Amino acid sequence: MTMKRRTFLRLTVAMLSIVWLFTVMAGSAALADGVNTGKYAVVANPVSTDRLNVRESADLNATSIAKLYNGTFVRILSVVNERWAYIEVGNDDYGDGVLTGYVHTDFLNTEIVSKSSDIATPVLTITNSQGTGINMRQEPSEKSTVLGLFQNGDQITVLAVLRDWYFVQVGGRTGYMSKIGFSVDLSRYNSSSRSSQARAKLTTGAATIAETTDVYSARYGGEKLATLQKGVSVGIISLHDTGWASITYPGNSEGGWVSYRVLSSSGSGGLSLGSATVAEQTNVLSDMFNGAVVATLAKGETVTICTVNDSGWAMVTSAGNPEGGWVQASALTQ
Repeated sequence: MTMKRRTFLRLTVAMLSIVWLFTVMAGSAALADGVNTGKYAVVANPVSTDRLNVRESADLNATSIAKLYNGTFVRILSVVNERWAYIEVGNDDYGDGVLTGYVHTDFLNTEIVSKSSDIATPVLTITNSQGTGINMRQEPSEKSTVLGLFQNGDQITVLAVLRDWYFVQVGGRTGYMSKIGFSVDLSRYNSSSRSSQARAKLTTGAATIAETTDVYSARYGGEKLATLQKGVSVGIISLHDTGWASITYPGNSEGGWVSYRVLSSSGSGGLSLGSATVAEQTNVLSDMFNGAVVATLAKGETVTICTVNDSGWAMVTSAGNPEGGWVQASALTQ
């Protein structure tokens, strides 16, 4: 082989290596554009009933420390090895409990405003057999700081399951609760709860801000959009059993999210979260408008409303369908 030919081959290999390097870098950049440090995302398993492992390190063989439910919002603290994100769940602004670990980015939806994700976070009712309620703690330990005592009958939303603990949300607060305080299996079905009854006055439609609050672009960890003062009139678009309400307010017809606790409404002319009765036999759909029929509810059957919106639909659960589905609001009465 001549000197010129060897030189040509070396140059060719070098150029191909450079092209390959830029291709890999472009692929990494494209991934980082979707999953960036500091960005919020929502757990979005293709099968909504599956749970996402939170691992000790960025490795499929690493120990799973918790399992997250679909619909749980997370904050991306860093991106590791291209396909892993180190995430944080919860709000430590007020010293609340947080959950951190590594998750695979294939199961995160970063388009939390424009792209919907199925929500499968169960709602449980506290049923401590000793009748003393249950403490929410800052960490999964009986020696950890107590963030609050919640009574039997109160409802909590489970964001993640650990070995002996639930990582939960109550209103806008997050923390850990021992599993021993719950006597029911994980599901969205609850026959009654004091928390739902306490919010029974809230319905879609006109409402008032009861205390100064921030409005966010998404539930549980969106960007701050505005601060609304006490007494401002707003419109409730939808209510969700995760402790949040979607509202419109002066200067923003697109809407945003606030906690239930800052809203007050007359409660007339619409459905609220909690127990309801089927007024006429109706089908339960997998989605609003054109979803598949997943169950049929008989007249007089009792259901629990998990979500209600101003489009005339409500998500409900029942004894025969704990996974839930959508029905027309006109088929329900309270």
